[in-house]
Amino acid sequence: MISYLKILESAYSTAKNKYKAKKFSLEDLVSDLASANLIDAEQTKKLGMFYNEILKDARFIYCGNKQWCLREYLKLSEVNSYKNSLFDIVENAGDMDGDASLEPSASVLIDDADLDNVDAVDESATAGVVSQGTVDGEE
Repeated sequence: MISYLKILESAYSTAKNKYKAKKFSLEDLVSDLASANLIDAEQTKKLGMFYNEILKDARFIYCGNKQWCLREYLKLSEVNSYKNSLFDIVENAGDMDGDASLEPSASVLIDDADLDNVDAVDESATAGVVSQGTVDGEE
């Protein structure tokens, strides 16, 4: 089994030593880890979980365009800018106190016709489920 924590620590150490304040791609970082024999060829094929761990690790910041950097080399305003860009946050033009609001990149609408296509719930699959403080068959 892959030790993602060990790989994550190796990735941080490699990024800090090689890239410092420069941006890097995850592909380059994985290639560097493989070149240094910190991960093997089989592990490079199973790095979906590693990618998730990188996303959760506060030391790594996604900068857009498949580029990453280390948080410690960024100003707080840069960190906020990168994080906000992930969620399409834009400043409200008429907002006096400067709060940001979320603007979805694409709207999703569900109408009654969409709901008609939903399969009915199998009643036997929900037997015994607690609903409004009672269990099926009890009052």
